[in-house]
Amino acid sequence: LTNQYAEGGGDKLWVRMTTNYDGKRAWGFDIDQLQYYDCLWSNWMAWANAISSWDLTSPSYGGTPTDGVKTVYIQVKDGSNNLGLAKDSIILDTGATTPTITSATHPDQNLWYANNNPVISLSANDVSGTVGYYYVLDQSPSTVPTTSSTYTTSSVLNFWSLADGTWYIHAISKDSLGHISAPSHYRMKIDVNGPATTLTNPVNAWATTSRRPTFTWSATDACSGFTGSSHVQIATTATFTSPVIDVDTATATYTIASDLVDNLYYWRVKTRDAIGNWGTYTTARQFYIDNVPPSSSVTALPTTVDTVSFTVAWAGTDDLCGISRYDIAYKEDANGTWTNWLQATSTSATFTGRD
Repeated sequence: LTNQYAEGGGDKLWVRMTTNYDGKRAWGFDIDQLQYYDCLWSNWMAWANAISSWDLTSPSYGGTPTDGVKTVYIQVKDGSNNLGLAKDSIILDTGATTPTITSATHPDQNLWYANNNPVISLSANDVSGTVGYYYVLDQSPSTVPTTSSTYTTSSVLNFWSLADGTWYIHAISKDSLGHISAPSHYRMKIDVNGPATTLTNPVNAWATTSRRPTFTWSATDACSGFTGSSHVQIATTATFTSPVIDVDTATATYTIASDLVDNLYYWRVKTRDAIGNWGTYTTARQFYIDNVPPSSSVTALPTTVDTVSFTVAWAGTDDLCGISRYDIAYKEDANGTWTNWLQATSTSATFTGRD
C-alpha cells in the first residue's frame, strides 16, 4: 500500500508484507484482520501466511461501491505472537467525474438574456483531481465532445458577441489518471436585438379628412418574442426633430386622441421585445389630413365655333394633396342638366358636340 496513491486500474487491494527476521524468534508473520475507515475489526479472514486479495468496494467487508479514499487497517502477528497494527490508504478512481456547468451571466437556462458575452464556469470534483476539460459551443442540444474538441485547463470560459438565438456549451472532464467523463450540456438563450417592425396601415401618401386617424403595424422577434409594446412618432418633418405625437403603446395599433390640423405628416414606429430590447424605427411613411377642397377652372371658350369638335382646357390647384383627377361635365345651355363627360388626370381634351 502506498499512502494516498491514486489507482484507476481496478478495485482489488493487494497486501504484501515483509519481516525483519533476526534469528531469535520463530520465522514468519500472519495477516490477522482488515477494516476500512476505523479500527473496529471484522472477520475478513483467519490468520494466513499467503498473499491474498480483497475487493475494496465489497459491502461484505464494509467497503462502498464508489470511488474515493479507501483506508485499510491491518493487524499482524509475528512468530512470538506479538501483535502490530498498520494502516494505509489508496484513492480509488475508476472514472472521471461528469462536470457541472454554470453561468453567472446566464444563470437560468429557461430565460432569455440581453447579453451576448456569456461567461461559463466548469467544475468536476474528481477524487484523483481534474486536470482539464474538452468542450464544444454550438446551437445543437446534444453534441458530445471528444478528445479532439477544444481543450482547456481553465475552469472559466468566456465567449464574445454571440448571435441572437439558443446556444449550448457541451463539456467533458479529464482526471489525473486520464479518464474521460460523460458529457454535460448547458443552454444559453441570447437576445440583444429588438423586433423587426413593419408598418401596415395607412399606406404611404394616404390622404384623409379624418383628424384622428388610426395606425397599425406588426412586428416579429424570433427570440424572446413581441408582446405589443411599441413607440409611435408623428411629425410634420421627415427628420422628426419636433414630433407632434411621441407616445408608447401596449398594442400594435394607435388612434390619435386629439384633432390634428390639415397638414402633411410623417409617421414611424419602433417595437420592444419581451425582455426590453427596442428595435430600430421603421422607414417613415407620409399621410395627409386635408379638409379643404381643391380649386379648379375651365379656360374660357369662344362664343361660337365653326366645327363640331373643339378643344376644352381646364386647371386645378390644391395646397396639400395635389390634384389626383378631374371630373368633367357639360350641359347644353345655362338651364340644362349636367352630363358627366370625363374622369381624367390630363388638363385638356377634344369635345364633340352638335350643331
